[in-house]
Amino acid sequence: ERKESPAIQPQRRLNLDNPRYDMSQYSGRLRHYLEVTDPRKVFVSTTRLYEARAMLELYRQGRLDASDDELWHAKRLCDSAFHPDTGELVFFPWRMAAQVPCNMVLLGVALTVYHSAKALVVVATVNQMFNAMVNYHNRNATVKTTSEERLVAFLAATAVATTVAISTRRYIEARPWLRRGMLARLVPMAIGSSAHFANVPLMRQGELRKGVQVFDEHGQLLGASTRAAWLAVGLTVISRIVMAVPAACLT
Repeated sequence: ERKESPAIQPQRRLNLDNPRYDMSQYSGRLRHYLEVTDPRKVFVSTTRLYEARAMLELYRQGRLDASDDELWHAKRLCDSAFHPDTGELVFFPWRMAAQVPCNMVLLGVALTVYHSAKALVVVATVNQMFNAMVNYHNRNATVKTTSEERLVAFLAATAVATTVAISTRRYIEARPWLRRGMLARLVPMAIGSSAHFANVPLMRQGELRKGVQVFDEHGQLLGASTRAAWLAVGLTVISRIVMAVPAACLT
């Protein structure tokens, strides 16, 4: 059993406010997000998650002695489940760790029923509602929005993204050459990807309008930047599409 003490002064303290790996390197970012998106973390109990957060808080206060491996494991659990800005526990389907299993289900259904227009409307609507919730719960929460703004953004994102998905399907269906060979495998991906261009910006429009906080290399706040917000949202859209390519091509 770990011991609490009011005055533990170890020679070396881990900086648990920053990622474990060097985020300026691609390999560091890859290792970090592989840990954050590990689907096994979805099955960690709520009690264990709060225990992990309590461990980190006690360590930061100098009241807990624990090994580096224990601390980094606790941080990985917290990073996968708690919002970095609000500290709130994210409902498990909207966590990054749930993206692989949840999207596997949605993609499997879409691949099965996309030939049916009526079924596609239902699947596309559910998919875009899911995407809207993921985008909201993983937003930059330093940008404050009202409940009315969030509701309007959610409804608009779902409606517009679903409309775009259906329109893309009709466009492809009207051009048989787009449904031959390898291109046929990309039809469901094209439908879903086109919707991301509407869903992500609408759910994160607060960031686009008000900007996101920008810090210097020393962690000092420089101010809010709409340019950084547009860049971040744009890269998010691109990454969502690129991540879907391997699965779509191998299906």
